[in-house]
Amino acid sequence: MKKTYLLTPGPTPLPPEVTAALAQPLLHHRTPEFEKIFREIQTGLKALFQTQQTVLTLTAAGTGAMDAAIANVFRRDDTVITVNGGKFGERWTKIARAYGLRPVEILLERGETLELHRLEQTIRANPSAKAVLFQASETSTGVRLPVQEI
Repeated sequence: MKKTYLLTPGPTPLPPEVTAALAQPLLHHRTPEFEKIFREIQTGLKALFQTQQTVLTLTAAGTGAMDAAIANVFRRDDTVITVNGGKFGERWTKIARAYGLRPVEILLERGETLELHRLEQTIRANPSAKAVLFQASETSTGVRLPVQEI
C-alpha cells in the first residue's frame, strides 16, 4: 500500500507507533483517567515554559488561539498593529476587524521578513496602539519574524 502525504503547513508525517497509539479508544474528557493525564500535561507544560503560573491549554488550532487572545485582551475600538506577511498575518487583521478593533496593518511582500525600523515607525505613528499582533513564523511563506528582537 502506498502512503500518501499531505504537504501543507500543519499535519506532518507520523511515525507508525504514533499512528498506532492514535488508533486506541479515546478517553472521555470527563473521566478520572483523563483528568489524571491532563494534570500531568499541565505540570509538564509548566516545566517546559519554566513557570509556576497556569498554562492555558486551548482545544483549537492556531486560529482559535488568535481569536481567544483578541477576544479576551482587547476592547472594541482599540487600536492594534498587525504584521501581515502571509495568510496567518492576514488573519490577525481579519480577526481584529471582526471584533471591532482598529488594526493598523504592516503589509509585507510575501517572503519578506519584518524590518524592525518599519515596526518602530508604525509604533511611533500610532502611540495609542495597545499591542503588536504577529506570529513567530509565517508558515504560509516559510518566513521567520524577528521575535527576539521585537
